[in-house]
Amino acid sequence: MRNLGSALSRVPRSGFRDYAPPVTGSRRRVPNALNPDPQEARLTFSRSTHGRFYLYLGWTRDRPARVLYCLGLRAEESTDRANQPPLMINQSWSSSIRTITRWLPIHTWSIRDVWEQIKAAGLQPHAAYSWRLGRLSCAICIMGSLDDLMLAGALLGGLLEDYRLAEAEIGHRFTLAVSIGEIAAALATARAEAAGDPAAPDLALALYEMVRQWIASTPIARGEGVTKKGHPCEPWPEHKVSGRAEAQTIRLLQAARRALVLAADVDVDVSHYVAPPVDDAMLEMLCAD
Repeated sequence: MRNLGSALSRVPRSGFRDYAPPVTGSRRRVPNALNPDPQEARLTFSRSTHGRFYLYLGWTRDRPARVLYCLGLRAEESTDRANQPPLMINQSWSSSIRTITRWLPIHTWSIRDVWEQIKAAGLQPHAAYSWRLGRLSCAICIMGSLDDLMLAGALLGGLLEDYRLAEAEIGHRFTLAVSIGEIAAALATARAEAAGDPAAPDLALALYEMVRQWIASTPIARGEGVTKKGHPCEPWPEHKVSGRAEAQTIRLLQAARRALVLAADVDVDVSHYVAPPVDDAMLEMLCAD
């Protein structure tokens, strides 16, 4: 493999824009490895940032770059990730001037393996993990699980209200699976239940109606489109809509109740985003189901 020391030493720490050579137009003349004379160099396309980067480091079409990049995907995170090969050439990113290989070094690791390695290294994780959130992303993230969304909403009520108002203003759900309005309503219902508020059943009914109206408005429930066999879809009967709404309402309330229990043990200090190094107690908490 090529010695990258001299090439990488030319890359300042301040960012790509500082070391990317300027390009005028869509083409420029680039010396190749066999003919370093710019006047005699062949005409080379350099339309992308990545292309200029590789050329700047001295790679050309006559001498393709070999690049290895690593991702921390783990098989137990999802079925899709479990089916990913641990080592593969990324054909869509590779070209005549580069071969891009992707490696998943912790593909077989469990969540306990991950946290034990972090503990052994003495690293300090983001405080969000000590708040019992399962992943680090936006505080209220479209890719978060229902439990994470509920817990984030319970911990950051002001932010949840901002999201709810924005959702109502733009007229679009947070995700197709759940709306911020439903999360806020579920948390309000769970709080009322915990306080013995007699209004709790009415709040639960309002949540159910909110969910039912959404399900009834979806194209599949209205019978729009065709089946996989090409037959026209039929509208769902009312009992099917109501059954789906009841099941989703139960899931929302169960997640809200769990979130309130967890939130009661968490002291969120948003001025500190780094947790202490992982100890045995924190390790067991992070690895708990």
